[in-house]
Amino acid sequence: MKQPNAERPRLACFGTHRGLLRSAQLVPPRSLEETPAIAHYSLCSATPLSPADAVKPFTMPISPQPVFVEQFRKVGGAELSRVIGASHLSWHFDAERTRRLEASTAIRSIGALRLAWLRTNEWRGERTAADLRSSPEPYLIVLMPLKGTIVLHAKSHSVEVRKHELGIWDSTQPIAFDLEEPRFEQLSVLVPQRMLRAMPEACAAQHCVRIDQNNVLSQLCIQHMATLAQFLDGELKPYELSLSTLTTSLFDAVIASIHKSPRDRERLQDDIRDYIECYITEESLSAQTIAAALEISPRYVHKLFEPLGCSVRAWIIKRRLERSADDLASGTTTVTEIAFKWGFKDLGHYSRAFHQRFGVPPSSYRKTIEKHAKS
Repeated sequence: MKQPNAERPRLACFGTHRGLLRSAQLVPPRSLEETPAIAHYSLCSATPLSPADAVKPFTMPISPQPVFVEQFRKVGGAELSRVIGASHLSWHFDAERTRRLEASTAIRSIGALRLAWLRTNEWRGERTAADLRSSPEPYLIVLMPLKGTIVLHAKSHSVEVRKHELGIWDSTQPIAFDLEEPRFEQLSVLVPQRMLRAMPEACAAQHCVRIDQNNVLSQLCIQHMATLAQFLDGELKPYELSLSTLTTSLFDAVIASIHKSPRDRERLQDDIRDYIECYITEESLSAQTIAAALEISPRYVHKLFEPLGCSVRAWIIKRRLERSADDLASGTTTVTEIAFKWGFKDLGHYSRAFHQRFGVPPSSYRKTIEKHAKS
């Protein structure tokens, strides 16, 4: 990311910006006029903000339609619920604690995801039946405390999520939280469940769950969220889709690591094809290695390929030939090097297979592509 001018002022709601994450050095935010993808709120129900903390109104596209946000100097009750509802979904808050609340929040979109930062003090809230009905769609929320501890309460159990642990909750189910410390800070990612490969029942099973260091993926997920925090004020337009896909894939992996739900045939077929693409250059790639990686039997791998009208081995060869054809069309690498790169250890076998697939030998295919490119 391009380093901003050192004299550029910081935003008021990032008063602890430099110390926001232990594992990430954050860059000072740009001016609001340069960051249309971020919404900053400063919330204070007791005292007005100083002029240095003033934030100008601007537009942020959380949804496909831009959402207008504004500066709040004194916020309480229903007005506070509306502000938090724009960043963390709809909540009902404890009225007594809300009256003495001091809080700041910043939100931005990353594709269809929302990245939300919150700093507050002692507080309590819950999502009532009305709040659940008001959600635009089902979300899975992954939160990470940066300072302090949050206690999440579901109907049947409670979990305590500490600094640099992960908490997960499902927006379709009732939940409450308690903050008992004078200073609390957290980062949340709100993921529409339609973006996840996990089925609704798998998301529901992750309601009010704490992910600690015993989970093999926890540190990877924490580091990823730390990285996302650096983009609260960054320009992401060229990379939003990739970051969104990376984030949802990581959360899917976390869900899969703690919820062993049955996988349907279509999803397993997708997993097998993805695995083949990932290891397409490996000479050892076979139904046996695929089965071991996906924890199914080799026989079932073959059965899943029956609707495709070819065997697993035939599919692997088909994809290797297609990938090699791309190399022949786009570079000057020799035919022998390309054959070896894509798992063919015998040039004669590669040439025969390529001729059978494309109707011409590899060298003729390259000449034809070059001829068309010049014409």
